[in-house]
Amino acid sequence: MTASPSSSTTTSRFRIGGMDCASCASKIDTAVRRIEGVEDVPVSVTAGTLTVHHEVAAAPKAAIAKMVTALGYTITEAPARAADACTSMGLVTSTG
Repeated sequence: MTASPSSSTTTSRFRIGGMDCASCASKIDTAVRRIEGVEDVPVSVTAGTLTVHHEVAAAPKAAIAKMVTALGYTITEAPARAADACTSMGLVTSTG
């Protein structure tokens, strides 16, 4: 069971190239979870995305990119989803 992100977290989204199976997703998930400040790591093989919920103060984007490329995948930052952007700007409150 994964913990839900707390109010002191933010979300970063990435597109992953070369991830084409559940084993790939599992490798990425395991590696990124080891980065300090990371709380949750939903990985979608079908969408080719990695969503990382992490502590605001941690700012682990460079560490995430380094870890994923070391595994042999390409990574680019993806634009935030509209709902995430509205929540972060205070336009919508998160219920959970």
